[in-house]
Amino acid sequence: MSRRMAPKQLTKEEKAQRERLMREYGYDLEDVVEGADGETEILYKDRSKKPVGDDPLLMKNQNASKIKEEEQRRREKMKQDSERDKERILQQQEKQKLDREKEKRRTMKKEKRRM
Repeated sequence: MSRRMAPKQLTKEEKAQRERLMREYGYDLEDVVEGADGETEILYKDRSKKPVGDDPLLMKNQNASKIKEEEQRRREKMKQDSERDKERILQQQEKQKLDREKEKRRTMKKEKRRM
């Protein structure tokens, strides 16, 4: 077995220190499971008293929500711009159509005069 794969034997002091750290950071051993290949896996359960979000000094990370809101505003603005452009184009087309009809009538009037 390589050094990496060999299970680490802890001294009493190391075990005590490890347990103290585990208690300090709010985790407790739940179960020690030995896998089929002989590897030991330790499962922990959370013992911390208060949820992470209750600390008044810590601010909630709002980056994702800010980006989502900005994207939504940008999309809404693009939608409004698109609608405005569409309306403007329709008005221009209507004006061009009226101008063509007007020019057509003028041309017809001029042709009648010539005859």
